[in-house]
Amino acid sequence: MTETETETLPVPITPAMPIRLIKEFQASVTPFVMSFVIVVIIALALFLGKRIADNIVPDVPGVTLTDVHTIDELRSRFNQDQGAPRLVLFVSPT
Repeated sequence: MTETETETLPVPITPAMPIRLIKEFQASVTPFVMSFVIVVIIALALFLGKRIADNIVPDVPGVTLTDVHTIDELRSRFNQDQGAPRLVLFVSPT
């Protein structure tokens, strides 16, 4: 072997190897690139989550979400479907 040639030895894998590789990766990536990667991951998760949810929960004819403003309106709608399963969803803006 000459002076210009170097022998490549396999790097031993240690338990701390993944942590060291992650730290080296974080040190080599600029904050802009890291922010961009995070935004892309979030956008993909939202996009794919919406597509998966659309496939899991199909549109059922005759099932609607109704906005109820008063207790009396809620009571009358609840009582008109007597004997059928009902779902009441309360959403508060605060």
